[in-house]
Amino acid sequence: MFDSREQDFTPHCSRWDPDTRPIKRQSQKKTRNGNGFSFCLLMFLCGWIIINNGTRPVLAADAEKQGEPDWTYVQMQPDDVHQGDLILVNQEYACTFPNMEKLVVVSDTKSESYLVKNEQEKLLPQTVEALNSLMDDFLTVAGSVRINVISTYRSYELQQQLFSQYSMQMGVELASHWSARPGHSEHHSGLALDLGAYQYGVTQNYDGQGVYSWIGENCHTYGFIVRYAPDKADITGIYSEPWHLRYVGVPHAALMAQRQLCMEEYIEWLKGFSWEGDHLYYGMESGVYEIYYVAAEEDGTTVPVPTSGEYSISGNNVDGFIVTAYFKDGIPERTEKE
Repeated sequence: MFDSREQDFTPHCSRWDPDTRPIKRQSQKKTRNGNGFSFCLLMFLCGWIIINNGTRPVLAADAEKQGEPDWTYVQMQPDDVHQGDLILVNQEYACTFPNMEKLVVVSDTKSESYLVKNEQEKLLPQTVEALNSLMDDFLTVAGSVRINVISTYRSYELQQQLFSQYSMQMGVELASHWSARPGHSEHHSGLALDLGAYQYGVTQNYDGQGVYSWIGENCHTYGFIVRYAPDKADITGIYSEPWHLRYVGVPHAALMAQRQLCMEEYIEWLKGFSWEGDHLYYGMESGVYEIYYVAAEEDGTTVPVPTSGEYSISGNNVDGFIVTAYFKDGIPERTEKE
């Protein structure tokens, strides 16, 4: 979603042409399969998914249990469902603003491989870290072509200003397909950013084409998704925005790219891998991920987590928590879940 802090706001990209409005998914050709063969080959070499009927693969040598339990428990508060890298933010589910103290100034923490609009742009640390890696590698591929990050965290007031400007020019209904209502923007989260193409000392509109297509085709490797794809507009409610990246972390970005799921579809899909039932296993060169969903309870939720390996817990901003466990040497053998 394009950001303008200038008082003389003027739309200046192709999306303002009514003729470029996306067609519904039923008749829209998919645009993210251009590199299908190489992507499938990459996934074959680097990753695989195992969805078992309640059993877990043992990928490392069987280790002695040494009396340690398989699972421990973390108590999550009701508000925690609105926090984490996997929160769904859209026109239906509002964003709970992050603690401002957690945000970092991008210009103070970025690498030298890209530019940032000004010194007020802020993101969560994990977003900047992943962005640095993505932009470092893009510069290696693209040479002198660079990126300017033109929009990051937005306050409620700034989003209100933007939405009002859109609405005055095209009406509220159409504006809502180009800009989120205040309180419902991913830019409130510290996990989203907009890209501009920077060439010849000038920031230009970013369309994700040409040399920039590398970003859209590879950003999942770094934990990002292109949040608003043209063939998902009827689900996301937002028309195509190739410039808008959202951080969700690894392996979730890779899973979404592989299965061609938007955020709304992915959050719903993960509910099929409940703590009580089958878990989702995803293997990459770096190790194996175990993913499962725990429904939130009104007075707080006890979330089971494995005692070995690393794990993170993210609310989905809807109705539950997603646990992502990481095991460098493979999933250990376990007793049955209690």
